[in-house]
Amino acid sequence: MSKNNQTYIEYDSEYNVDDFKKLYHPPIEHNCRGLYFLFQNNILLYIGYSVHLHERIKSHLRGETNTRRFYQKINSIKFIFDESIDNLREQLGLVGQCDIEYYLINKIKPKYNIKKY
Repeated sequence: MSKNNQTYIEYDSEYNVDDFKKLYHPPIEHNCRGLYFLFQNNILLYIGYSVHLHERIKSHLRGETNTRRFYQKINSIKFIFDESIDNLREQLGLVGQCDIEYYLINKIKPKYNIKKY
């Protein structure tokens, strides 16, 4: 689905980075899996998938991963959890079990994702 030639995605959850860091209890379960989207002022910087979302996001926000070049720019995070990914595939008109992360990276082309095609 698109709006103004951009892919429109319904997210399950969204957090301001400062709020995410301050939370004593993680806003997502440690064993939660799904897609995550890293933003700077509503500009998508990076798309990823993880089977341990909470730990992966913490690593990104500390610059301990491939986000080392831009982690300080991230100011919001959005999530689509595994249980919603089939709905996203349907929304985008995708058939079967295509790699949704690969598809979104190639369709949207976030600035800091390494090309996966």
